[in-house]
Amino acid sequence: MYTSPLEDVIDSHGLGRMIYADDTQIYVILKQDDYASLIPKLERCITDIKEWSTANDLKLNEDKTEVLHMTSKFRKSSSLSSVNIASVPVEPVKSARNLGVIVADDLSMDLYINNIP
Repeated sequence: MYTSPLEDVIDSHGLGRMIYADDTQIYVILKQDDYASLIPKLERCITDIKEWSTANDLKLNEDKTEVLHMTSKFRKSSSLSSVNIASVPVEPVKSARNLGVIVADDLSMDLYINNIP
């Protein structure tokens, strides 16, 4: 309940979100011509999240913040530039862990399958 107003912060930017106990994920579905407007919109949202967190005695952990641009390996897409978080550029990663599953930027499951003990 303490973080439920965070949903409003993200929603005000028109972005999708998943909020867990100690993790927040922001989702954006893009078309090719949306790239130019996406980065500033995402940066404004993250700035507002950081301000909300500070005002509520919480911390946005920039060191754990990742950007993953997922696209089909069958579709050619433009690469996504870095996202500035507190004036620090965060480069897109090739894969990220989501609820214990390693998700690759091309939506393949190879990394996850290869890391199963």
